[in-house]
Amino acid sequence: MTRLNLGLVVSGLSGWLVAGWVAVPALQAAQDAYNLKLDSAWIQHVEETLARSALNGGNRHGREASIDRSIHDVGYFLHQADKAAQRADRLAAERNAKQALELLHRSVQKGYFRPEDVERIVPLIKQHLPGVAI
Repeated sequence: MTRLNLGLVVSGLSGWLVAGWVAVPALQAAQDAYNLKLDSAWIQHVEETLARSALNGGNRHGREASIDRSIHDVGYFLHQADKAAQRADRLAAERNAKQALELLHRSVQKGYFRPEDVERIVPLIKQHLPGVAI
């Protein structure tokens, strides 16, 4: 009986070790994402503005997943544009910024965000991506 319990403890430890090795890359990815958010507070502000716009727009019911995905995608494109601008890759910065703006305009047409909220976001994007033609 003691051997069986010891075997379970050893197999439990080995499972924990394997899980620990798997968790390390996930923790690193989470830390990188957190650091990226800290470096780009203006992008977080854009995402929060879009979330408030969606709530205040009144058309959120039944579209929550699509709206949340649009907010996430706009943030993603802006993060990519910001990173490209930091490494002086103007073409990549412009491409990503334009994708973010196109998604914003499509989302307004679908009624996800209020036009006046998006109009306030565009100058913010231009301010934080100087030298990027959008």
